[in-house]
Amino acid sequence: MGKDAKAMEDSAFSDFPVSEPESEPLLAQQRLRVVGSDAIGGSMGRFSFMLFLAFGYMFCIVPTVLPGAMIPSLEADMGLDWGPKQSGFYIAATGLSEAFGLICIGRTADFFGGIQVLGSYLFLAGCGITVVSYQYMPAFLIGAHCCVSFLKGLAWPAVVATVNENFSHGHRIIGILMVGMASRFGDAATFEVFGMLLTAMQWRCAIECIACGLMGVAMVASLYRNLVGDSQLPSLPVDCTAPAPPGLGKVLSDRQMLMYILFVVCVDCTWVFEWYPGVFAHRIYNVDVSASAAVNGAFPFGQFTGLAFGLMLMLVVRERHQRAAMIASMVLLLMIVPINAVLYFHHEMTLVGFISCVFALGFCMSFAAYVPGYMYCMRAGEKDGAVAFRAALLSCCGDVSTQILAFLISCRRSIDETSAYRLAIAFSSCGAVWAALMLVPLLGLLMAEEAEGDDEEREERPESVC
Repeated sequence: MGKDAKAMEDSAFSDFPVSEPESEPLLAQQRLRVVGSDAIGGSMGRFSFMLFLAFGYMFCIVPTVLPGAMIPSLEADMGLDWGPKQSGFYIAATGLSEAFGLICIGRTADFFGGIQVLGSYLFLAGCGITVVSYQYMPAFLIGAHCCVSFLKGLAWPAVVATVNENFSHGHRIIGILMVGMASRFGDAATFEVFGMLLTAMQWRCAIECIACGLMGVAMVASLYRNLVGDSQLPSLPVDCTAPAPPGLGKVLSDRQMLMYILFVVCVDCTWVFEWYPGVFAHRIYNVDVSASAAVNGAFPFGQFTGLAFGLMLMLVVRERHQRAAMIASMVLLLMIVPINAVLYFHHEMTLVGFISCVFALGFCMSFAAYVPGYMYCMRAGEKDGAVAFRAALLSCCGDVSTQILAFLISCRRSIDETSAYRLAIAFSSCGAVWAALMLVPLLGLLMAEEAEGDDEEREERPESVC
């Protein structure tokens, strides 16, 4: 019995190579966490936990999607003093609040584990959205939603840290893609569900229903964890002997980290279009507010499809999957330019053609937005434990750039709707080209790391035979 347990433990953390003596305390922490994962049934246990994590994060994304879905309803509400400038400030303020939360509380999962953090966020977000529904002044409504967005800074770093802690190298990119697909499905479903609710009730009642759903999911997840017990889920203990994660200065001293931050900023310039398909459809194609909220779902549905394509690609390309991921990201980013060229001539398209192009934009940018940067966070975080902190920095910089561009587009909308539409297309095209160019040196650095790892493995192989 003891030999079997020892053999199971050795196989569980055989994927974690020991490269430096000083990494032993952190390595012991990683081993302990992975043993908890493998003890629940090997691959099936890891897969079921991955689905559990993806399902939870699908609802975590809802509060940050609501501003884009609510804008047509807010601008059509005669009881609110709400116009395009207020819409731009709403989107920018909530996005910047999330970025501020990423910096302030994003690294919480490095210390307390990701599952507890995600459950707490879901319940608090449901309470916050309920408060938003009772606000009748634009300033108070925006302020209440900013508080919820600040708490959203807990969620994505916690997910990246949880995937890194509980899965081996080959499974981590699959975990990120599955969680990303759940996020995009939740994004698109929020637009669609909100649009359907608007056909039966006012927007205040609609977001109250969504808030009740978030709190219900949080309580069900907590009840499930209590009923099943910690022994049936990968445990996330806090090892006091592990070194503290590094600070901001040490993380930013990494040249590759700075390059990935710039890459994410460029990619997220293509994300700015997500906020405005419904608004442009409402203003340019004269669709009603419920239909415009549904039009917004085209972009995240495209992202979901793009991530599903990436998941299948990674399952086929098992060797050098990180290199294949970067090459695929580069090709997909360059495809954004001709799609934007078609969108530029919107006056010659039907509404169906407009929705199809928006779907294609989401498809092309999603893989690059989720995979290269966060895979680097997990590679670098193995050495110092700052996985959630690196993920928080990447998300923060991307959010800041996106919200600044969104505010500029909204200010332009108050002058001319068509010029604002073309400005969004220009931002998207420039960001895609610069992001594709940034991948060239990053791909070279990755290939150099892989070659160095192959040389070390080749040198160690004769010693292991002896």
